[in-house]
Amino acid sequence: MKKDRGFTYIEIIISVVLVLGISYLSVFYYEKLREKQDVQRAKTLILNIFSEYTSEAFDTENDFDIKIEHSQKRVKVLDMGRVKKEEQLPKKLKYSSVFDNEMVEKLDVKVTKHGNITPSFSLYIFGYDDIVKYRISFYGFDKIRFLKINVYRNLSDKKWKYKNLMLYHKKFNSNSIHWRIE
Repeated sequence: MKKDRGFTYIEIIISVVLVLGISYLSVFYYEKLREKQDVQRAKTLILNIFSEYTSEAFDTENDFDIKIEHSQKRVKVLDMGRVKKEEQLPKKLKYSSVFDNEMVEKLDVKVTKHGNITPSFSLYIFGYDDIVKYRISFYGFDKIRFLKINVYRNLSDKKWKYKNLMLYHKKFNSNSIHWRIE
């Protein structure tokens, strides 16, 4: 009697489940990697714009206006009303700023000829899951004439979401075990 050397239904089902499981994990890993890259890119882009134009303002004794449009996911640098530079932030992320204890969707910042900014504010970068990933706080000091930037990375606080940003903004503690200053 000859034995059939074909696959049984159980072997086929197990193979399909394994392939689907590996595919799912690959897609999940890829999305997490992409989110991490987008968040890093957004943070770097924002910091570079402010660093570049505060030092250029100081060197050239020229004022610049920086417009942050969170819903458009865009940052513009204006020199005497003309667009000098425009950068597009990653589209899948969310952004918001807190100024004067209110969440704002647009923010106009002036970089003075002394390399300082006005007003002081905090900018938040949210991941794909609407949880805040970074808090970037910008402080201008007129007497000392320099820009101070504090960058805080969220290590493990899953409560900070876009919808309840103001609640947590007021409670922010830079010494929390959930946050690390970079």
